[in-house]
Amino acid sequence: RIALEVKTAQDQKVKVGEKDLDGLASQVEAGLEPYFAFLGSQLLDEWILARYYREEIKPDQAYHLTQLRAFRDRELEDLIRENFNEAVIEECPRLPETRRQAALDQVLRTYPCVATA
Repeated sequence: RIALEVKTAQDQKVKVGEKDLDGLASQVEAGLEPYFAFLGSQLLDEWILARYYREEIKPDQAYHLTQLRAFRDRELEDLIRENFNEAVIEECPRLPETRRQAALDQVLRTYPCVATA
């Protein structure tokens, strides 16, 4: 099981805050593996799912997305990519406006990659 901290890039750079790292640390204490999900600012950018290793990514420092590829987990990216369009792109507009995140979480739990990741 994993915990994800989602960060979006500005000008292909992303800044990770102390709060982000503290949040992942608390998830590690709960027994989850810590990951970042980085998304670039270009239309065709793909997600970079990067395993977080303590002391490798420093708070309040800007990282170019190219740098973060060194931490990527290709197997996890492929597993999620297989189902992303169906699970998120197609289902999200059908979900109720209120509590959309909870409804999306429920949809995602029906996918084996979410249940096993």
